[in-house]
Amino acid sequence: MIELRPHQQEAVQQLRDSIKRGNMRPLLAAPCSMGKTMIAAHIMLNASQKGIKSVFFCDRVKLVQQTVATFDRLGADYSVLQADDPRYDPSKLIQIASVQTAVRREHLTFGLGIIDEAHTTYKGLIEGFMDRYDNVPFIGLSATPYSKGLGKVYDDLLMTITPRELIAQGYLCPTDYYAGRKANLEGVKTKALKTGG
Repeated sequence: MIELRPHQQEAVQQLRDSIKRGNMRPLLAAPCSMGKTMIAAHIMLNASQKGIKSVFFCDRVKLVQQTVATFDRLGADYSVLQADDPRYDPSKLIQIASVQTAVRREHLTFGLGIIDEAHTTYKGLIEGFMDRYDNVPFIGLSATPYSKGLGKVYDDLLMTITPRELIAQGYLCPTDYYAGRKANLEGVKTKALKTGG
């Protein structure tokens, strides 16, 4: 089983308490390098021991790969729902899914959803799963829960620890930032993103 750090244990407890209070969509605001994937793995492994199928939704291929690497290190029995990945097995209780693939699979059923990078709200994920499965808990994970409209999707915002506290406790390295007064953006092309960036 996973041995969580104290701040990760606190995050799991806060999520449990939130769901016990009746919140079905808690959002964990967790700084970079807090171990959000480890927290999710802990929750999903516990759910699988109770016979509950859970899905970890990732919004990028790279995040699917990183999540798979974490679950591999833990020796977890999981399935990958991404395009036509040969590791896909709908009978497995732990599913690691690309959001883009999952929203195209209407047969996907589960008892717990965990959404990585929850600040990137995908209409297909919200309408296809969160609205349709209103009796299923969905846990959002984000280091930057500032996107417009998140309060309409999630019903509780939890913050266990700050980056400064992680640095003070020795889990993160102290960082010095250096920047010029003005960046030269001449010739840089920009493109508006669907997420508002």
